[in-house]
Amino acid sequence: MSKYHFRKLQNEIRKDRQHRIKQLTHQLRYGNLSNEGRKGVIAQLDVIGGGV
Repeated sequence: MSKYHFRKLQNEIRKDRQHRIKQLTHQLRYGNLSNEGRKGVIAQLDVIGGGV
């Protein structure tokens, strides 16, 4: 894999990760979540490195 394609792939992964973090933090702030739901969202954020 060339450096170009490797960098392109890394950028795609970064964009997807950032988008998922935005979705989860929005859900955490404005979502109508139960206590268990909040714990689930926080756990997902911890896994992908977007900790609260």
